[in-house]
Amino acid sequence: MSIKFQFTTILLFSLLGPAKAQVVTKQIITGKIVDTAATYNWFRENVVKLGLKDLMRSSDPVHFRFWCRNQVLEIWSHDQKSFRGELVSYTSRHSPNEFSNSGKEERFLSKHIIIDPDMATRIYERATEVALFDIPLQAKIKGYKMGVDGYSVSLEYAEPLKYSMKDYWSPNSQATVPEAKLIADFETFLETKLGLREKWDMFIDGLPKGCYHTGGLTVVCNSKKSARRLRRSH
Repeated sequence: MSIKFQFTTILLFSLLGPAKAQVVTKQIITGKIVDTAATYNWFRENVVKLGLKDLMRSSDPVHFRFWCRNQVLEIWSHDQKSFRGELVSYTSRHSPNEFSNSGKEERFLSKHIIIDPDMATRIYERATEVALFDIPLQAKIKGYKMGVDGYSVSLEYAEPLKYSMKDYWSPNSQATVPEAKLIADFETFLETKLGLREKWDMFIDGLPKGCYHTGGLTVVCNSKKSARRLRRSH
């Protein structure tokens, strides 16, 4: 039986803020070789808010995260034989006054779903089959273009002596870039195997009535009353 959710999605053009600064560094931090193309502190804040492990301190043989559209897929192994995983959907409540109160700390709402070990193994195998972890930094990919509106995919990967964090803007809009297509295809693979959108809709539907951030320029409202109130405020 298919489940249908009726949400109102509103695009907030007027609320576009500055993009995250891009920093590229290579250094040794807590015994790891770092190769990062995003603001690490921004990621670390989100990791703490979601109750996730700091991969800079991970001693797992392999541990990676695929961040996309306010969801993060996490796969790890303690022995590189059996794998575990979880899918986290997260958001924060939209307030019409939030941009005038920029000093107020953002509160995350989240839902963690455990992934079957066999599925976690299959996802890791797919990632290695397509060499997902070997994709270079966006700045080093020929023909990769940045835009204003869109979404980003971020990939964290950790081994005992290696940590990388790479950020890619809207890979599904880079039709002529092979590396971007690979990332977009992996996202499609996850959608097919895990039902990312349906799980996101169920997550939003289970929250108190209101409007919530989707990770881009839009917010989604899970009640008509909240949607009307949001339109009036803008």
